[in-house]
Amino acid sequence: MVGSLILTGCSNATKKQMDQESYNGPVVSTDPRTQEEKLLDMLKDLSSTYREHLENDVYDKYQIQVPELPLEVQEFPEISTLQSLQELKDQEETTNAVYVAKIDLQNGYSAIASVYNITGESFWLNGTIQFEQELDQIQTNSEVNQQYSSTLESLLSKSQNILAVLSGLNITYGTEGDDGYAPVESINEISNVSIDGIKQAAEEVFEPVYLEEVFYPTAFNSSTPIYQMRDGKLYARMTDLSNIPVSTTYATDYIAAVQTT
Repeated sequence: MVGSLILTGCSNATKKQMDQESYNGPVVSTDPRTQEEKLLDMLKDLSSTYREHLENDVYDKYQIQVPELPLEVQEFPEISTLQSLQELKDQEETTNAVYVAKIDLQNGYSAIASVYNITGESFWLNGTIQFEQELDQIQTNSEVNQQYSSTLESLLSKSQNILAVLSGLNITYGTEGDDGYAPVESINEISNVSIDGIKQAAEEVFEPVYLEEVFYPTAFNSSTPIYQMRDGKLYARMTDLSNIPVSTTYATDYIAAVQTT
C-alpha cells in the first residue's frame, strides 16, 4: 500500500487576512472613576482655577474666558466633596445641565456651577459658572454704591439716546429731499452734528468694536445708510420709527461692582 502524507497550512497572505479579521483595534484602558468621582474632579478643577489663579492658563489652553470673581470675594472655596455643595435639582429641569450646584462665597455672594457633560476632565470644557448676590446683602445707602448707581443711571440714559440716534431718532430734520434724505438741524444731547460727533458720543457709552460690528454698518456704511455727510453737512434718511423698544430695565439701587476698568 502506498501511503501519502498531506500537509495543510496557510500562506502568509491568508494568515494576514485572518489576523485582520480578528483584530478589534488598540487596547483602550477604561476610566475606573465613578460618575460622582468624575464630577467631583471637574468641580475641583473649577476651584483650583480660581484658588491658584489659573484663569489665563485656561484661556491659553482652551480659548475660554473665565469669569472674574466679584471684587468682594477674596477667595474661592476649596471643593473636597459633593456633599459640601447645595445641588439645585430644580434648575436642572429648566436647562440641559446634568448637574447644577450652589457654592457659597463671601459677603452674600454665591456661585452657580452647571455641568453639561460629566467627563472627569476640565470643568471649563463642559461647564459654566455665574455669580449671584443676595439683594439684602447689598448696602444700597453706601457711598460707593451711590456713586456706581449714579454713573450707571447716566450711562443707561445716554445709551438709550445714542441707540435712538443710531436708528435715526431724536433728531430735528430740515426739508426732506427727493431721495428720502433731509439735512439734520440738531441731535438730542449731541453738540457736534456730524458722523464723527455721533461716533464720539456713542463710544463714550459702548465699546467701538461692538458699535463697528452691530450699529455702524447700518448707520453709516451701507448702500443706503441712515446718515451721510454732504458738502460738510450731515444728512439723515427719514424713518417711520417713533421709538426704540426697551426690553430690559435695571434696578440701579441694587448694584454690586464685579470688576474694575
